[in-house]
Amino acid sequence: MIIDIAKKEKGEKTKPEEDVTQWHSTKRNLGPLQEGWYKQTTIPHVMWCYKTVAIKAKYFGIQSLVESLVRRQQEMIFRRSMQQMIVLMDEWDGLTLETIRQLEEEGKKRLDSLIQSKELSAE
Repeated sequence: MIIDIAKKEKGEKTKPEEDVTQWHSTKRNLGPLQEGWYKQTTIPHVMWCYKTVAIKAKYFGIQSLVESLVRRQQEMIFRRSMQQMIVLMDEWDGLTLETIRQLEEEGKKRLDSLIQSKELSAE
């Protein structure tokens, strides 16, 4: 299944700052993206991302309903995370591996701090 990040799904809300149909990369001179953008040969460097998802809900009478609901939600999560990554492209484009590792470490420390303060605690 192909998930088009520019396709608007019925009832799905997109934040204006995450809308790839309004976004433009100044570093790559790319965008805005329109539905079916990945079929255009003029857009360079298309990245394909493969994900394997297995959904098994063995509940008599509602199995297909539950699996369908979970699949739709999973598609929405994939689409949204890819949209967020694309619109932030100019911020991460050109970073060195060392800078990325520093950002990862800062993020880990911030997350650990939140967990310690119980703001993200499961309790």
